[in-house]
Amino acid sequence: MSAEIEPPELGFGRPFTEVAEQILTIRNRGSRPIIYRIKTNMPNHYSADPDPGMGSIKHGCKISTPIYQQAIDKDPAANTPCKAKLGV
Repeated sequence: MSAEIEPPELGFGRPFTEVAEQILTIRNRGSRPIIYRIKTNMPNHYSADPDPGMGSIKHGCKISTPIYQQAIDKDPAANTPCKAKLGV
């Protein structure tokens, strides 16, 4: 596969009580179109726009899609491990 993903890792910071947004860019470096899908193990906390976070990219083109972290009622303790995963 000849897709390039920027940034290689998303980072959402405190406070988690507010909606946060990061932009994910996928670039097709290949000579054929590619199909992508964005998945998470926590769909109630993270979402992609457009929902459900899938589409195609023509050769030589790129797309930029926002990834949202939904607000939660209360910030977790600072030492709480993050179990969230996002895959492209």
